[in-house]
Amino acid sequence: MTLKFGLLFAIRNPRQWRKSWAQVYAETIEQVQAAEELGFDSVWMSEHHGADDGYCPSTLMMAGVAATHTKRITVGTRLLLLPLHHPVRVAEDAAVADVLSNGRFILGMPERGDARTRDARTRDARRGDAERERPERERPERERPERKDEEMSAGA
Repeated sequence: MTLKFGLLFAIRNPRQWRKSWAQVYAETIEQVQAAEELGFDSVWMSEHHGADDGYCPSTLMMAGVAATHTKRITVGTRLLLLPLHHPVRVAEDAAVADVLSNGRFILGMPERGDARTRDARTRDARRGDAERERPERERPERERPERKDEEMSAGA
């Protein structure tokens, strides 16, 4: 078994160096092609959602495009957050990426997500959790859950 080398692409567009997304994605594909020309064995796409710098939300799409612009290099998803996708759709898109790559595609998923990405609607879910965890006395009257008559008479 020989040691292999790959590159991870965390495709981002930070505010201080902001470019058009078309340029960001085109430059990524150019870098993937350069990696193949330089002899790298693999390229990997990483996914994230809700990031201020627009971190690539579609690793399967980028992997498919990378596959159509290369001939030898293995193309894979380093991190596809399965809880955020329908599993049948992931399987179908991965199969298409594998066909486009002539069998060079590897579907990679994490064993578990971190607390920020575990829920499909990360920011909304966190806001909702914070509201649910806020003590009732701190909530405006209209947001308080309805109480049953017996709870009210018991002084709850």
